Amino acid sequence: MNTCFIPKFTSINPYQEKLSQGLERLGIKSEGIEERKPYLPEEIQHRNAQLLHIHWLHEFYSANSLIGTIKPLIKFILGLIIVKLQGIKIIWTAHNIRHHEQKYPLIDRICTLSVVLVANAIIVHSEAAKKELIKDLPFDIAHKAYVIPHANYIEQYQNSISHSEARKQLDIPDSKIVFLFLGLIRPYKGVVELIEAFEELNHPEAFLLIAGKSRDQQLTNTIQAKADTNPAVQFIPGFVADDDIQTYMNAADVVTFPYKNILTSGAVMLAMSFGRACLAPKKDCITEVLDTEGAFLYDPALKAGLLSAMQEAIRKKDLASGMGEYNYRKAKAWDWNHVAKSTLAVYETCLTD
Repeated sequence: MNTCFIPKFTSINPYQEKLSQGLERLGIKSEGIEERKPYLPEEIQHRNAQLLHIHWLHEFYSANSLIGTIKPLIKFILGLIIVKLQGIKIIWTAHNIRHHEQKYPLIDRICTLSVVLVANAIIVHSEAAKKELIKDLPFDIAHKAYVIPHANYIEQYQNSISHSEARKQLDIPDSKIVFLFLGLIRPYKGVVELIEAFEELNHPEAFLLIAGKSRDQQLTNTIQAKADTNPAVQFIPGFVADDDIQTYMNAADVVTFPYKNILTSGAVMLAMSFGRACLAPKKDCITEVLDTEGAFLYDPALKAGLLSAMQEAIRKKDLASGMGEYNYRKAKAWDWNHVAKSTLAVYETCLTD
């Protein structure tokens, strides 16, 4: 196998970079491009690639208008068909089934179905994700669906700042139990609902820290308005630089994931990699990674589920540190060498079919 080709569209999520590094340690050359909406046959040809491994599909066609998505979508699908006819094996890692914002759902569906039809293999991060994907599609893909867990982010980011120093930098008293939401803020992640549950919690020792960027200005304004009226809520809007992740993580007692829907979350693995206790909905894709030894889990179907989990975290605040250590030990088992070897096995299966 001479070359593996992985399109790279973003430096915000290090998943593709870490996978590429792991594959290169196994002798697999892995190249990527930064250009958005590339013409895949040309990119594959001049790299002499034998495989095309794609990830987040919306990057190939997303635009500000419905009409604007049509041309890049056609370009992407035709490119995939040509690549397929040239004998290139196509692998898709399904980090999600649908665009999180449900933007242009018909376009999104056409793209997903097209990719599934031409793909030689589909990688998902959990058995729950595999079942959901199979259930969601109108044709059988079980024979080409492979489960490879999401790897950890241990040592990917700086992690030298102490708990006290992190609190000092953020002006948060050591006595507080800090709930953290960190990362890109999108409607499906339930940040507004998190603040509302926190307000209802109304506990003198509780503090809510939210750090991240939203592409939706109205959502940003809503969160900022709620934070401005509550001194126990601190909102730090904007992109979180890699070097700042350690400050937020190490200031927190519990990292929250109040997601309304989720297939895979690298953010959960990030929190585990920093040895943090977690709070998350009791969904199959979550419970394959988190359990009650390291997380406060709640039934998302219950109106007060999120609030109840936060109340439990307050009651068991003395256990949070040990829960974080437990999560760290679990995360260590999911390293990038294992993921790279499992991915290579999928590649080899595709090439021998």
